Amino acid sequence: MVSTSPEEGRALGTESEKRIIMRIDPNDESITLKDIMQRIQQIQRQHPDLDVFFDGDEYA
Repeated sequence: MVSTSPEEGRALGTESEKRIIMRIDPNDESITLKDIMQRIQQIQRQHPDLDVFFDGDEYA
């Protein structure tokens, strides 16, 4: 899961700085999409100023 600060990357053509909050082992078959979504919601509640999302580029 990744977050970006709200003031970074807002202007068109700029790239926001990403910070990895949690890595998910792609070989761990016990983790479900529901688990990921619940964790994202938990992090969003704890840090409402951050844009938290799942970046699946490493898993493609």
